[in-house]
Amino acid sequence: MSLEKKPHTILVEGNTFLEYLKRFKNVEVMPEPIDSFRNLNGSNLLDLVYKDIKKWAFPFQTYIHLLELQNHLKTTGKSIKVMERSLFGAQHIFVEALLQNNKLEKEEYDILQKWFDFTITRFDIKPNLIVYLRATPNEVFGRMKKRGRPEENNVDIAYIEQIHELYEKWLMKECGDVPVLVLNANLSAYDVQQEYEKRTSAPKMIL
Repeated sequence: MSLEKKPHTILVEGNTFLEYLKRFKNVEVMPEPIDSFRNLNGSNLLDLVYKDIKKWAFPFQTYIHLLELQNHLKTTGKSIKVMERSLFGAQHIFVEALLQNNKLEKEEYDILQKWFDFTITRFDIKPNLIVYLRATPNEVFGRMKKRGRPEENNVDIAYIEQIHELYEKWLMKECGDVPVLVLNANLSAYDVQQEYEKRTSAPKMIL
């Protein structure tokens, strides 16, 4: 058994904050594994799921579960680990949206839920803090279009609004005893950083 001390783990739900956190010597930043989505032994799974979500939703979410669990369990010599997205967000937000939109069969959803329940009871992956970068759907949609990932060309504002509502339900009402720091992500990146520094109770980050 490893005697390495478990790092203080922060989940960041949103992606406008990571460059700021990378400046600190005692912070390990784990970005969303987009490259792994795009290259599964030569296949672009992200592209496949957007082209035929009914066919690929279940294998895609199974793969996300694996990748996110690997990130949760990854050791680091640093005192703070920051994860962009997480197993928790994948299950509470994106799996739920797939079920609501009839893109997952009920049996597929139940399998993913059982895997999630087993994982969180078997492994000590509970975060110390969740940072919710809360932005309006219009702001998120505009940033997504500006980002220009070709796989996201057909994503519409209604889907972004649905995801927003699921985040509101999870992080504002149903997050249990995990502290949630809500930041106004409609602001500039600099203003979001300033707000985080004023309000967080996380361990001090070292430049």
